[in-house]
Amino acid sequence: MIWGKRCDFMRTKKIIIIAISVVIILILTLCIVLLSKNTISKCLSKHGVIEAVNDFSLVVDKDNITNESIKITIYNHTNEDTSYGVNYEIEQWEEGRWKSFDVQANWIEIACILKANSSNTETISWQSVYGRLAIGKYRMIKNVAGTIISDEFEIK
Repeated sequence: MIWGKRCDFMRTKKIIIIAISVVIILILTLCIVLLSKNTISKCLSKHGVIEAVNDFSLVVDKDNITNESIKITIYNHTNEDTSYGVNYEIEQWEEGRWKSFDVQANWIEIACILKANSSNTETISWQSVYGRLAIGKYRMIKNVAGTIISDEFEIK
């Protein structure tokens, strides 16, 4: 009789330990997911998932937007110099998703140098590629050292 009670106690103890372990794993998983959402922003487009990681970022100057041009700043948060091209893409938010424009652009091969832990600010005029943009929500997309970065803006 004592042996049976001891076995029941051991089984109960194992179940409690397993349950606590599962709860701890779930809490750790939730913490990892929440932390990753703070450092990685994901948006669906024809590029698949765009990840704006902490190495580089693109910020639109919300005070310098017209239907023909925009002022942006690209940040290098790394300890290494890098480069990027003058090419860019604009997508429009329509019907609950990002849509690319059907445009053909010939880009010149110029490398813009982005020093370590610094930023470059530039004004991009898109009228020759996209024409004048209509009122709506858009995003500017750039490729910096193989990393796709973007920021949203509105034409009002």
